[in-house]
Amino acid sequence: VNVTLNQNQSGPITLAISDIKGRELAILFDGIMQSGKSSFTWNATIYPTGIYFIKSISENQRQAKKIMLVK
Repeated sequence: VNVTLNQNQSGPITLAISDIKGRELAILFDGIMQSGKSSFTWNATIYPTGIYFIKSISENQRQAKKIMLVK
């Protein structure tokens, strides 16, 4: 699964994948990210079809996006 993130400003960020129960399954990035677009890949081969959340956490903002993994 490819994930693209458009960061407005440089700074620390954590990009994580969690399941419907809120369990964190993978960390795609954890560190200082420059502003602009960045792409990440989540290897979801071991996870079943279902609903997952991509969470982006920075110093002043938290976002979550619901995705559907279909195999």
